[in-house]
Amino acid sequence: MKYVIFIAMIFIYGCQFGGPDPNDDKGECSDEFPMGVCAPGKLCQAGKCFKKDPDCSKGFPNGKCYDDKICYIGKCVIDANDCSIEHPEGICQDDKICINGECKKEVFLCSSEHLDGVCGSGKICVNGNCVFESNRCSISNPNGVCDSGYSCVNGNCKADSIDLGSFSSFTGKWAQRQFLPSDNKFSGITTATKTYNYYIFTMTQNDDNTITAVGKLCDIQVEVENPMGGTEFSEAYINAMRPINVVYSFSAQNNKIIVKYPEDIGINGANLENDTDDLPTTSDDERVIDQDNDSNPGMTLNILVMGSKVGLYVVDRAKKTLSGEILDDNSFGGTIIWSEEQSVIGADNEAFHKPLEITPSEGSFKNVRVDDTWDCERLKSEEDRLFE
Repeated sequence: MKYVIFIAMIFIYGCQFGGPDPNDDKGECSDEFPMGVCAPGKLCQAGKCFKKDPDCSKGFPNGKCYDDKICYIGKCVIDANDCSIEHPEGICQDDKICINGECKKEVFLCSSEHLDGVCGSGKICVNGNCVFESNRCSISNPNGVCDSGYSCVNGNCKADSIDLGSFSSFTGKWAQRQFLPSDNKFSGITTATKTYNYYIFTMTQNDDNTITAVGKLCDIQVEVENPMGGTEFSEAYINAMRPINVVYSFSAQNNKIIVKYPEDIGINGANLENDTDDLPTTSDDERVIDQDNDSNPGMTLNILVMGSKVGLYVVDRAKKTLSGEILDDNSFGGTIIWSEEQSVIGADNEAFHKPLEITPSEGSFKNVRVDDTWDCERLKSEEDRLFE
């Protein structure tokens, strides 16, 4: 329609003011000759030269596609049905692409930068290369391909052994400090907060280049910039925190040993059927428990407001993803991407029954090897020296 209007305007201009005849196809295709001459194989439309058989695009929603695909509203698709399990290469809206029946926005082709990227139909991405599914390591293909860091042994992908050098092993007892900076807002007061969590972890290194780790929270130290606000954690609160059970993985990359674990979710103050369920919002929710055994629902968190201490009864969900590397023979550490969600279900002063808003920033962690005699009491007495 835009092209029709444009040509009509040219026609009126030419008739009224003696300009070139827009129907003149003798001149070279241009604004003056919107139906002019183009190179062989091209067609002049509104003064611009286009392929006579253009590729499928938003400008040419009925254009040409390849590899037996069809053009549908400017997209080359295999299946002209909506993307679904039944139509795994169907149509998605906006800029999303149908991958195995799901519409996904960010899609990367399989490459050395994207080792788990997307391949064509019938192929999978292995070590950045697209290979046929039939070449995958299996009992029927005992010499097939495996992911990076694994080798095919008798039809099974086995982790390649990694030389840790003088670091020796992850097996043993470790002290861990987590640094979690945030801005905490309560009752109109925003406080820049630095929280330090201290744990004792027992770790076991496995044959598949993973580390099974069980940790107990020993101490929480909080530093605040605003003396009129802040957070305190009682000994009962710390002792009641549920233990951490995670599985790290480690790999050799660019002459470094990289250590990480995917997102860990910890919930305190309630028993949820699924970690992602909505948190309780009232104390009479049957999922709420008195986890710190102080006769109040949930966990009792002490908030400092204008020089006064207010007890909030909360249910808490924290998410953390750790990624780091070996630092020396007896330590490893790196960054923490984290978030924390708290639902206030009560308060010892109803005037302060208000939400605590936590805005986290990227944190860090460090693990230091300790001997088997270490416990929480010793860690609390030596944490400053250990992590100086």
